[in-house]
Formats: sequence, C-alpha cells, structure tokens
Amino acid sequence: MSLDKSTNPFLDFYDVKKDTIVKTGGNGLWHILKMNEVLPSTGKCSFAMKVAESEINCVEIGIMPQEYTPVENKICEKGLGFHFANGKVHDTKGSKEKRTTAWRAVCEPAAKGTLGTIELDVDADNQMIHWKFEGKVFAKSVITSYLKERPCVPYISAVHVKDTVVVERYNESTSSIPLEHR
Repeated sequence: MSLDKSTNPFLDFYDVKKDTIVKTGGNGLWHILKMNEVLPSTGKCSFAMKVAESEINCVEIGIMPQEYTPVENKICEKGLGFHFANGKVHDTKGSKEKRTTAWRAVCEPAAKGTLGTIELDVDADNQMIHWKFEGKVFAKSVITSYLKERPCVPYISAVHVKDTVVVERYNESTSSIPLEHR
C-alpha cells in the first residue's frame, strides 16, 4: 500500500496486514485505497482479490491512474472498476477514446453473504481487461487511451467496517511479484 496520505488519504480507514485489508472506519461511506504497484504498460498481468468478509458486498476492485487522489464517497471517473454487490463495472462501454466512465450491468448482483475471488486479467497491448469471478470471465472492458498513457495502480474501495479483502496474487506475464504493503 502506498503510505503517502496526500495521494492515499483514506489509509486510516483500513487496517493493512500482509495481504489482508480490513475496513475499520469511514462512517458507512466509500473510501478508495490505492495499491503501490504500478501495472505494466505493455504485456499482460493479472491480480486477484478475495472478498473474505462483507456485510452486504459493498466492495469495488479495479484500476485507476496512479496520480488520482481519491475523494470520499466518489468513484474515480477515469478508472475502471467492478462493484461486487450490484454486478456492474464502470467503464467506457467499448470506446478507447472516452475519458470518463459510466456504470454498466454485466452480471447478477452478488447476494448478501456471497464471498469469492475477483480477478482482473489486464492485457495492456490490446487495451483489454477480462473480469473474472472464481476463475470464470463475466465481462470485458476496454482500457482507454487516456489510461494507457498513464501509470495505473490497482485499488479497492469498501463501505462497511469489517469488509475484508485478501490480495491473492499479482502476476506479470514474465514474473510473479507478490504485492507488498509498504
């Protein structure tokens, strides 16, 4: 995790230990927590995060520009993310040239109590993300030219205290690099 509170201002609302991230505060509002690892601008990589505990699955996982400073209770309009509870991604609906995103339903909402692993397979060369749940692809999103031109990082966002996400892996096509929480 980036410990720079100027670019990761909601760090105090999370307890981060090794690969486990637990929401500990925030008054029931959304708070984005950015990872420190920059995604490769070429080739392929993937990362997986397991929703291990959640009150009603209000957890979002995705990628965003490294330069973006999160705002309380607001998505990053230039990022790409999957909202576990409502079964929607925010993306550009296939347009590489759009600079902002909108919500798009891609699967059934996750029922209360549903837990599992969300994986993003990122193909930077073809500007695509394949979204997976428990290893099965459920949606695809185009990586915008805007995002392609900037360093991007994975993120999570959660609402409820005790929502818990476990970072399971981060792989580049040429090596396996564990996420480090710094």
